[in-house]
Amino acid sequence: MFCQQVPTTGGIDIKIKKRIPVASGLAGGSADAAAVLLGMNKLFESGLNLEGLKKIGLRLGADVPFCLTGGAAVGRGVGENLTTISPLEDVPILLVNPGLEISAASAYQGLNLGLSRQLRDVRISAKHVKEGDLEEVSQSLYNCLESSVFQSYPIVATLRNKLGSLPESYGSLMSGSGATVFAIMHSDIETVKSAEVLKSKFSTCIATHTSPFGLKIA
Repeated sequence: MFCQQVPTTGGIDIKIKKRIPVASGLAGGSADAAAVLLGMNKLFESGLNLEGLKKIGLRLGADVPFCLTGGAAVGRGVGENLTTISPLEDVPILLVNPGLEISAASAYQGLNLGLSRQLRDVRISAKHVKEGDLEEVSQSLYNCLESSVFQSYPIVATLRNKLGSLPESYGSLMSGSGATVFAIMHSDIETVKSAEVLKSKFSTCIATHTSPFGLKIA
């Protein structure tokens, strides 16, 4: 898509080293696509601005525009209309995946939009994020795709309850369309300890923390 809009010469050889599970609800594919767009724009000195890259990215996936922007934002539309907000910085996060690959398409297919209703006001959640109030952020966590995924994959529901009940956890939520669940933790030390304990039961346990540019692997 980039080459269709920006004529180039020669070929491109891209190698990706995945450090997170595939189809895990962490926007890994979208982040990879965003990185490729940014890299090619710089490599070929194309001069496309961020909005130009977002237009290409939106054709690849709804999360790509956000991944091009980074940080924290409120998304509207299908996720392309972004309003940036102050991010949570250096907050310990525990990511756990039970070893499942769940496609976003299947998660959405199981969601009955006619019966769905908005249970959280995103403006209130955004306010808590901007204020850095981890207790309130955790109380406002909500993902409507959980109802669909939990029905087909009960282990994800069990995992979310397990992480949410940890004494060192503020709260937990399924990430994206699953199957990864994240917990907002009290400290880096407790996050690492919890990850080590959970490794005996779950295939992927990652201790990380938030940054101004989004999650980064510790």
